[in-house]
Amino acid sequence: MRNLNRISLICLCALFALCSSIEAQSFRTEYRTWKKGYKRNFRIDETSPLGRIGVLRLRFFKPRANYRTTADLLVSTSKEVIAFPTTTGKTMEYTAFAKAVFRIYEQPCTLTVYKSAKALTNENYQNFLFVPFRDYTSGDESYGGGRYIDLLASDVKDGKLIIDFNRAYNPYCAYNELYSCPVPPAENSLPLEIRAGEKKYRKRGRASRNQ
Repeated sequence: MRNLNRISLICLCALFALCSSIEAQSFRTEYRTWKKGYKRNFRIDETSPLGRIGVLRLRFFKPRANYRTTADLLVSTSKEVIAFPTTTGKTMEYTAFAKAVFRIYEQPCTLTVYKSAKALTNENYQNFLFVPFRDYTSGDESYGGGRYIDLLASDVKDGKLIIDFNRAYNPYCAYNELYSCPVPPAENSLPLEIRAGEKKYRKRGRASRNQ
């Protein structure tokens, strides 16, 4: 009986290790696909601030699964239009979609998830969610003006939404100050370092194909 229990335990451990390995491989594959598409967008976007060499200077933190979290959403019923200040003194209009409540390394966090105000009148914008944020790396390892995450309303399941900070990216004004970018509100300042996603852009220095 003891030998049977031991064999069962070994089988369970092996199964758990296999599942963990498959999950880790899936995470890495998804991240590589996202980063490849992210870089490609700079080359095909007519308004892109970066050329081929500029894209090679993009830098990223090492992807970590611990920065991928499932948030509970407290959906907003307000239709109030919020005017976000931008880096050039203009404003951009959004509405609050929900409060996202989650943990990163056991640290409780809250972020407001937004929709473009255009979604109120144009169904083409209905599915797109916008999360601007700052954290303790802002201005040091990452862009001082904060970073963004794009999400989809269709990915909300049972009041939950996966937020992957490995996909946090810089606004265009991080590369060229002539671009107008919304500034993350104070309530979206996280009380910890988010060492994931895109790093601060270096306009000078050695370009790398490995980033």
